[in-house]
Amino acid sequence: MTERQRALLNRAHQALESARRLHAYGDTEGAINRAYYAMFYAASAVLLLKGEAPRTHHGVHHRFHLHFVASGDLPRELSAALSYALELRTRADYEISINFDPQIAAELLAEAERFVTTIEAWLQEISPD
Repeated sequence: MTERQRALLNRAHQALESARRLHAYGDTEGAINRAYYAMFYAASAVLLLKGEAPRTHHGVHHRFHLHFVASGDLPRELSAALSYALELRTRADYEISINFDPQIAAELLAEAERFVTTIEAWLQEISPD
């Protein structure tokens, strides 16, 4: 694993910790935001295997799916989870009148933890240090 991949995975873990704290504090929308970013950083880390560093969220999602999910290297559920997380994050960040049920944030946080753990384990498996 490269230094850049480690840095992105560290960011993913920091975002997960922030999501946990925000959720515990009652900031559901903030927890959703940070859970999404944990997944985004982990997906960005795996894309470095292909020499890719897309500049947009859409680019990360598309290239992640193309290189790692469509190829069968990683489970389809990861791509679906990343897309769902972006949808929730966008709504949480930009729809002022929305108030998410805390259970939605808890479920997304659990999904983000699985996502990051799966990516990290797979990266360790294919490029152990």
